[in-house]
Amino acid sequence: MACRWALRLGQGSLQLQQPAALALQIESVSAVGVSGRRCLSGAASRGASHGLPCHWGWLMCAGAAGGFGLQAMAASWGVHQPTTALAEGVPPALLDEADRLKRLHDWLKASGADMSLVEVRQSQAGAGAGYGMFVASGSDTKQLKRCTLSASRRRWWWPFGGSGGSLVSQAPLATFPMSRAVTAHNILRDEKLGRGYGWMLEHGVVDERTIIMAFLVVERLKGSASHLAPWIDALPTTFDTPLAFSPAELAELAGTPLHRASAVVAGRLREQWARMQPALSGLLQSQPGVARQATYDDLLWAYSVFWSRGQSLPVPARAGASSSSLLAADKDAAAHALLDVHEGIVPGLDFCNHHTATPECWWEVATPAEGGEGAAPDVGAAVQLRLYRGAGASPGDELRISYGDKSNEELLLLYGFAVQGNPHDHIMVHVPLPPSSMWDEVMHARVALLRSAGHDLQFFLPSPFPLAKGAAGSVPKGGSASPAGAGAGVPRGLLQTLEVFVLTPAELTQRLEALKRASAGRPADGDAELLQPVDLADIKRQRARMGAQELADSADRLGVRMGAVAAGVKILEHRVEELESAPQAAGSGGGSGSLEEDDALLAQWASEPRAAAAALPATERRRRACVIYRREQKAITREYLKRTRAELSDVLGTLQVERAQQRLAGKVSGLATDMSRRMDRIMSALESMGAGGGGGGDGGAGAASMRHDNIAP
Repeated sequence: MACRWALRLGQGSLQLQQPAALALQIESVSAVGVSGRRCLSGAASRGASHGLPCHWGWLMCAGAAGGFGLQAMAASWGVHQPTTALAEGVPPALLDEADRLKRLHDWLKASGADMSLVEVRQSQAGAGAGYGMFVASGSDTKQLKRCTLSASRRRWWWPFGGSGGSLVSQAPLATFPMSRAVTAHNILRDEKLGRGYGWMLEHGVVDERTIIMAFLVVERLKGSASHLAPWIDALPTTFDTPLAFSPAELAELAGTPLHRASAVVAGRLREQWARMQPALSGLLQSQPGVARQATYDDLLWAYSVFWSRGQSLPVPARAGASSSSLLAADKDAAAHALLDVHEGIVPGLDFCNHHTATPECWWEVATPAEGGEGAAPDVGAAVQLRLYRGAGASPGDELRISYGDKSNEELLLLYGFAVQGNPHDHIMVHVPLPPSSMWDEVMHARVALLRSAGHDLQFFLPSPFPLAKGAAGSVPKGGSASPAGAGAGVPRGLLQTLEVFVLTPAELTQRLEALKRASAGRPADGDAELLQPVDLADIKRQRARMGAQELADSADRLGVRMGAVAAGVKILEHRVEELESAPQAAGSGGGSGSLEEDDALLAQWASEPRAAAAALPATERRRRACVIYRREQKAITREYLKRTRAELSDVLGTLQVERAQQRLAGKVSGLATDMSRRMDRIMSALESMGAGGGGGGDGGAGAASMRHDNIAP
C-alpha cells in the first residue's frame, strides 16, 4: 500500500501524519504474516510526538520468543511485585471507581512508572471521555515548577549563544518504562506464552499489530490471574467507534465514506478472527482460571484498545539520548537510523486525552546515560511526558496531548469522537473507473497514461475553512466562507487525472510517446508543455500576443481544461447528492439529510446545559459524533463544488474571449465543430467513469479512502 507521510516539527516534537486512516485499518486486519519492515501507522499513534517516513518501518525482534527465563520475564512485566490489586478475589466489576483507580496507581508505580506529579481520574473532556491524566492534587510545588521551565532558557547574564550558557533542564511530569509497554517485542518474551505467539506470527496467523490484539484478548480472559489486571480493569469495556455501532447508529453515517468503509473493516476483522480463533483457543486451554473461550467481541474490544491507545515508539539506539533530540539535531535519515521503532501501548500514558488546538503536553522516549552502546533498546528506556514550552500546569489541571493532525474521519473511526470545526478535516474524492472487463482499447490507453504519469485516482482535499476564533473552530452555516490562504478551486493533481479522461485517442498517444521519450532522456521539442496541465492564468496573460494558430492551439488546451473541470463538477455534485439526500430505510441507500438540518441539530445541542451534555448515553454520544463528522463532510464538499463551478465559468468565459479573437483573426472555421466534439467526448468520459465517488467501478463504494488497485504501481 502506498503510504503518504508528512513530518512536522513543532514545539520540540515531530508528529507522524497519515490521512488515509481507513486504508491503514483495512490493511492492518487483512495483511498478516508480513515480515521485514512495515509502514508505521499515524492513525495508530495516539498522541505520537514523533514520526518516521514510510520506509522506517516496523523492526522485527526475531528470536525474542523464549530464552529469557521466568525471572527475566517477571522483571520485564513487573510481576516481581505481588498482584495486590486482586489479592482479595474481588471481581473487577464490583470495584468502585476510587478503589479501581487506587489499584491502577499502585500497579503503575510498582511497575516502575514515576507518577508522583500526576494522577489518573475521571476526565472532564466531555461525555464518554473516560479517564484522563491530571496534575495530582497534592503535587509538590517546587517539583512542578521544574517541569514548567523552558528547556531552551539560558542564564539571564549569558547573552551569547552556544554551549557557554548553561541550559536549565526541564524535568518530565511523568515517566513510564518501555519494558512495561505492551509491544510485540515484550509479548514474545513471555516464557509461558511467548512461543505460542511466536508460532502465530511465524505462520501468518497474526502480524506485528494483531499479535498485540491477541495478547490483549488472552490477558483479559485470564481475569485476576493476569499481571495486567489492574490496568485492563481501568480500560473501557465498550467503544463509540463505528465498528461497535448498531445498524440504526450506523445509519447516521449514510452517504459518507466512513459508512461504506466500516462495513469493509468489519468484514476483514471477522476474517482475521477466523484465522486467529483456533490458535487463541489453544493458548487459553493452557491457562488456569479461564472461564470461557474467546469470541469475536473480545477481538473487537482488543482491536479498539490497540487503535485508540497505541503509539509508534521511537526508541534511541544509543545511551543518553532522546527521540526528540535526535530528530531535532538531524532531520534526515541519519537520525532515523539511530531509532528503533516499536508499536504498542504504554500503560499510564494511554490515559492522556486529546486536544486539537492547544494540548498541554507531548511525549518522547529517552534512554539512560549508563545504558551503553549495543544494549537492548528497551533496557532502561522510558517514555517521558513533558509540558510544552509556555504551558502552565496547576494541581487539578487535566493534561492533554495531541493525537496528531487527524481528520474527523480518523478521529471517529479510531477513537469514537469528532471535533466540530476540526481544522485538519478533509474530504476524499475518488475518481472511479469502469470494471476492467469493460475496458476498450482507449480506456486501456488512459489507464496506461495514468500509471506512466504517476497520477492518483483518489485525493484528500483539506478543509478550506479557517480556524474559527474561540474554541475548536467552526465552519460557517451553510458551508459558505472566504477562507484565508485556502487556494483556488480544483487541486492541480485532481485536474491532471481528470484531463486524462477527456483526451482524444490521438492526444493520448502523443502524451504516452512524450512520456516514453522523457523516461529515455530524449525529450522532443514541445514535450514539456504537452505534459504540463493547462495554465489558465498563463493563457490569459499571453492571448493578446497570440497569432491565429496559437489561438487555435490555446482553445484546444482550454477544451481539455474545460472537460476536466466539468468532470470535477459532476463528481462533486454526485458527492453532495450522496451526502445530503433524504435518509432511506436501512440498507436502501440514501444520505443523512441536508447541511442545514445538521446545523439545526448542532445549534439545539449547543444550547443544552453542560451537565446534561456530560451525561449523555452511548447511543446519543455516537449520534452527535456522527452528525459533527457528516456535517463537516457536507460543508467542505459544498465549498469545493462552489469553487469548481466558479472555475468552470472562468474557463468558459476565457473560451468565449478566444473565440471572439479567432473570429477577428478569420480562423473561426471549424472551432464550433471541434468544441462540439470535445463536449461529446466529455459526456462520454463522464458516463464511462460513473461520474461519482462511489458508483460501480472497480473499487466502487468499498474503495472509501483506499488506494485504487487498478493503477497501483
